[in-house]
Amino acid sequence: MTKERNFFNAKFKHKVAIAALRESKTTNEIASENHVHPSQVTQWKGILLEQGADLFERKNGKQKMENRKKKTLMWKNYNA
Repeated sequence: MTKERNFFNAKFKHKVAIAALRESKTTNEIASENHVHPSQVTQWKGILLEQGADLFERKNGKQKMENRKKKTLMWKNYNA
């Protein structure tokens, strides 16, 4: 008999990673409370540490305007 694979959403992963960053509990305790493997907690914590700074980076204003124009054009073509 095979075990069905679990899929976790981003909010859940974020919650677990933040708990691991706080270090008020061990990785094993966090994993046990959230029904995940301890290595998964460590992996999510690492991702948050590596990519967390990207959330605060400012993108070039010109790039934002180009993206808005592309989205607007896409929606115009879609609605036509």
